[in-house]
Amino acid sequence: MRGAALIAALALTGCGHDPFADAQRAIDDGSARAAIQKQLDGYRQCATLLDGFLPLDIHADPGEAPMPGVAALTELGLIRATGTPEDRQAIRYAPTALARPLLEVRDIGADKKPVALCYGRRVVTGLTMKPRRLPSDATPQLVYRFRLVDAPAWARDPRVTRSFPGMPEALKNEHVSRDLVMYRDGKWAIGESGIESYLHDIALDRQYFAPCPPVSGATVHPCQRAMGGR
Repeated sequence: MRGAALIAALALTGCGHDPFADAQRAIDDGSARAAIQKQLDGYRQCATLLDGFLPLDIHADPGEAPMPGVAALTELGLIRATGTPEDRQAIRYAPTALARPLLEVRDIGADKKPVALCYGRRVVTGLTMKPRRLPSDATPQLVYRFRLVDAPAWARDPRVTRSFPGMPEALKNEHVSRDLVMYRDGKWAIGESGIESYLHDIALDRQYFAPCPPVSGATVHPCQRAMGGR
């Protein structure tokens, strides 16, 4: 009888176990922050480079100066003109040796490969557990805040900040992640959907190093017209 009573007591204790309390303790003692930072340390903050694919074929009208974003990246030694494609009114650019270590290129089994230029990494600045919506909720979740650090010198250059006006905010502001971060099996971890790449509280040229500045109100830069209002 004593054994049965002990088993019943242990079962009741297990049923009353609150994962939310454990999850909050992990936040309070710093282990949650360390676990999330460890995952982020393998991630770089990047934005799509120009038209987004290698090779970089950028529209160019005869006799016109390069678009502002293209000119800025060229002057800073991140890309260089390599010629003209045969079938397009464009100039072909290639990343330089300075840019190559900062690139993320995906091989999708096609001639053109998606490419992004990286400009920093995330450092966690704070954590907040999401409220428990229903008593039946069994999986705690949190929101983390972060800043971007280790930005290369060119990211703060006036030519970049003029051509990509979201960059100063990206590097200055604290950001709130939209990653799905869950407490499972006794630890906090970013979910299977992975790290959300976009910075939602700013618009870094709509998350890419655009050839043209973004449209501002009724003002349209000439290169926006050349690109069909993009």
